[in-house]
Amino acid sequence: MSRLLFFRGGLFLGVHRPSAEGGAPTVHHLLEVIATLTKIGVSLDTLKKIEDAVERAEAMTSTALELEEVKRIKQEEIFRGCNLWNDLSTSNESLVALADTIKVVDSLKDLQYKAEEAKLITQLVERDAINHQLFKQAYNSAVDVSKFLDHYEMSKLLRGAFDIQGACMIITAGAESGYSEKWAEKVLGMYTRWAEKQGYSMRVLELLPSRRAGIKSATIEFESEYVYGHLLGEKGLHRMIRYCLDGSIVREVPTACLLKYLAAPDLDVTDEDLEVSSISSLREDQSGCSTETGVIINHLPTGIAVRCSGERSHFANKTKALNRLKAKLLVAGMEQGISDIRDIKRAAITSAEKQEVRNSCKMEGLVGRSSRIV
Repeated sequence: MSRLLFFRGGLFLGVHRPSAEGGAPTVHHLLEVIATLTKIGVSLDTLKKIEDAVERAEAMTSTALELEEVKRIKQEEIFRGCNLWNDLSTSNESLVALADTIKVVDSLKDLQYKAEEAKLITQLVERDAINHQLFKQAYNSAVDVSKFLDHYEMSKLLRGAFDIQGACMIITAGAESGYSEKWAEKVLGMYTRWAEKQGYSMRVLELLPSRRAGIKSATIEFESEYVYGHLLGEKGLHRMIRYCLDGSIVREVPTACLLKYLAAPDLDVTDEDLEVSSISSLREDQSGCSTETGVIINHLPTGIAVRCSGERSHFANKTKALNRLKAKLLVAGMEQGISDIRDIKRAAITSAEKQEVRNSCKMEGLVGRSSRIV
């Protein structure tokens, strides 16, 4: 397989392909490769991306597949050794873990096939026996290989209790002002574009627009695996700092992004600790009037409040709000190292939600886009 060497200091270094005699690549071969790529409308940079993906797959896939196969065999032995009827919860966990491992093994085998396919297609470049459609097929295979390996590597790093889960994110404007609400809308757009780029399943459940501009709040639900682990560090304040040209005025516009465990945990929350209120729903009835089907649930001991108004009925909104509350209590307890939700410290929750995550700076009156400081 040929290896491309690209521009360095404005000088093209050529293509590295050992000849049959073991000598250095010739200029004639280099010109042939460039001519073939030009004829089918493909750049050298695209060819290099494919080769990098193939090399990465060859370096990782065999070892990863061997480890996952060993893991699968051990899980099958555990599953065969347990009594399915005496311990249903353990049996279910073992079955889910085994199914996940089998899925990874099958994906790694498919990855090997795609990498080999991309490698064979790129080798046709040297023989001038390739067209644009074949090259596009190789490129798509290489993209799939890179995405899967990125996801696989990240799954090995995200080992938290809930990292594999999906997530529910609520974005709220930090103040009743047009600037804050516009900034909240930009933050919402940032996360929706990120989810689309990653290929995650996402939907905006609730969106409360502002009368001025932007949004007052939005609720996003991510249903793909490992989203919680990816976004855990995004919980907190995303602050926009605006500077005027004379330097005399500095305005800070914070937006809070609260991340919660998506699945409904099995927590026992007593009704005496809850305060349930009805609010106007985001939906309208046939007469065009909003109905009070929305729900706000306040957990009195901790001060945690959640709302839901995106469902059609009061019961559905109350059920989803209660699940969100339980999820948030579970995460708060985990962050404080507490197993009993009755021991959750209210002050610690408030300080965690006010922690700054990111600062973005904008110079008023300048034509350029705002810069981000992480």
